[in-house]
Amino acid sequence: MRCSACGAAVEGRFRFCPECGTRLSSADAAAPAAVPPPAAALDGERRQVTVLFCDLVGSTAIAERLDPEEYHDLLQKYLTVAFPAIYRFEGVVNTLAGDGLMALFGAPVAHEDDPQRAIRAALAVREAVRGLAERVAADGGPALTVRIGVHTGPVVVGGFGTELKRDYTAIGDTPNVAARLQTLAAPGTVLVSDATYRLTNGFFEFESAGELVVKGKSEPVRAYRVLRRQTAATAMSIAAERGLTPFVGRRAELQRLEDAYTALARGQAQVVTVVGEAGLGKSRLVHEFRQRLAEEPVVFFESYCSSMSQGIPYHATLSMLRRFFGIELNEPHEQASGKLAGRLGVPIERLAEGYPLLTRLLSRPYAERRDAPPDELKRETYDAIARLLVGLSQDNPVVVQIEDMHWADEPSRDLLAALVATLERSRVMVLVTARPEGLPAWRTRAVRTDLALAPLPDDEVRAMTRAIVGGVLPREIEERLLVRAAGSPFFAEEFTRALVEEGQFVCEDGTCRPTRGSLDIPIPTTVQEVIAARLDRLPPPAKRLLQVASVLGRQFRPADAAALADDPGLDVDAAVAELERRGLVHRKHGGGEDELRFGESVTQEVAYEGLLLRQRRLLHDRAAALLEQRSGGDGVQRSALIAYHRARGDDRRAAVDALLAAGRDAEAVPSYVTAAQFYEQAAAAA
Repeated sequence: MRCSACGAAVEGRFRFCPECGTRLSSADAAAPAAVPPPAAALDGERRQVTVLFCDLVGSTAIAERLDPEEYHDLLQKYLTVAFPAIYRFEGVVNTLAGDGLMALFGAPVAHEDDPQRAIRAALAVREAVRGLAERVAADGGPALTVRIGVHTGPVVVGGFGTELKRDYTAIGDTPNVAARLQTLAAPGTVLVSDATYRLTNGFFEFESAGELVVKGKSEPVRAYRVLRRQTAATAMSIAAERGLTPFVGRRAELQRLEDAYTALARGQAQVVTVVGEAGLGKSRLVHEFRQRLAEEPVVFFESYCSSMSQGIPYHATLSMLRRFFGIELNEPHEQASGKLAGRLGVPIERLAEGYPLLTRLLSRPYAERRDAPPDELKRETYDAIARLLVGLSQDNPVVVQIEDMHWADEPSRDLLAALVATLERSRVMVLVTARPEGLPAWRTRAVRTDLALAPLPDDEVRAMTRAIVGGVLPREIEERLLVRAAGSPFFAEEFTRALVEEGQFVCEDGTCRPTRGSLDIPIPTTVQEVIAARLDRLPPPAKRLLQVASVLGRQFRPADAAALADDPGLDVDAAVAELERRGLVHRKHGGGEDELRFGESVTQEVAYEGLLLRQRRLLHDRAAALLEQRSGGDGVQRSALIAYHRARGDDRRAAVDALLAAGRDAEAVPSYVTAAQFYEQAAAAA
């Protein structure tokens, strides 16, 4: 198991963490641990990752001053505090060279917030080393400080080396840039690249370090120093500060939320769940709902769950209470008690008597709260919070807003379930957002409203894109954006903003035109992270089948994907069932064939981009051979598909022959432009 407080790996026989002394719980046992990469990852994979490089400043001079054994012990102490800080945010230390280390965030398992995790880990390492430095200095030892560089970009990850020594690592320019930034960082600072800054701006406070000359790079690299974390920032608050796109669609869902509030104001308790996949606009819908209540005398309790805090007991509950009372994490007891008393309207000297458990919960570290049995602590915590909510609801309606419930810690989920089960006549609304896999199965006597968000219609996505660019895009570009977005407002906004930021078109008098002949619509890093994290949550056989199937295009037959995988141990039926259950593929009906379709074209592209180039070439050759063995069907379409796969395979002679055959078939249609394109490709491949 892992300690949720410091991230240290702990054997199951311990009741307290041997590193930091925190009492361990069942949630710690469930917390993700640092595990070796899966066997499939060792073969190699293309990924978007965030790389952290950390170095102990002045280590050469320190080593010169100390006996080798003393220096060894010092480095061991340094690594003992640095490693937990990295693993706490689910990074992986993959390279260790003396006093320097390299950590990956996003491999072998991706998360939707890997750049944030890397920076939080960097700040945690810095603080941990500062604490160590004070202890070492007190014993007369040398001064210790670190400098850290962070960069986000594409890499190839997998096994690297020979049969004598083989390590899991990341290869590419991204680690090089992170390493160079680390050497340019001032002692005690964290320096990040522009790529990482753009993905995390708002969640942290930065100051510009200007454009730096980096060894080995032809152009200067823009960098930023990390000052501190913005603890109250949420994705929605950052988006609102940046400027929200016009709210389109979801009118019926918004009306149902308003109806639920009207009933709440009349005294009827409400339980509302907003369910949908990532990017469908759950948070934006709740934001708009809150905007409608701006003039209402409503009391809000808010909690924003995160995959990083899933293993911390009562994190969702405590963060909700801290937000309400304005109490910072680790705030001194006297200050926290003063804020608690002020918000509750009671004298501070009577606080412990009137609200004993809330006082303990919010003004002391979790490990110090009490030694009561877990069931008793859970019951008393529930009683204290229920009393608070019901008491406040006697004066004004209360809304308990829990975002991303699928990431809530288990004790908080249990507490919320108990609260929901007893709501009936109080003016309390529990409003949660969740993905389908995290939908809570609650029993309640309150009025329940379940809102399942579907993809937006094309007209509404089109309205979003036009609002972002400030005009009407050419029809071809709009259609391509609609296909890429697949009804997801998040995807639509990220794709369109990426085109705007890259200056790929200009708008005049409400009409937009491309600035270059051929418009490329790359997948933004933000979208890649969401999809990659979703794919990494799959069981390995299902992910393998999906990646192999991506070579066949948006639609595929499971038998064809199995033939390409060429793995007798792969249970295709079970893998397909898992992919269907998670909504990554959908079965086509009415075609007379067992055919599947990727839910979004972007999912197929991200799965395909994860394959190594040599893997792609091998699979394309297998796909072509499969088609060549199959008789019947449309000869023109068949030859074009064979040419498509052969042109991307390893067999150059077969590619030329296939392209020439496709050109002749296109001529016979006749389609001379298409034929010419095939002949040009054949000439290039020859």
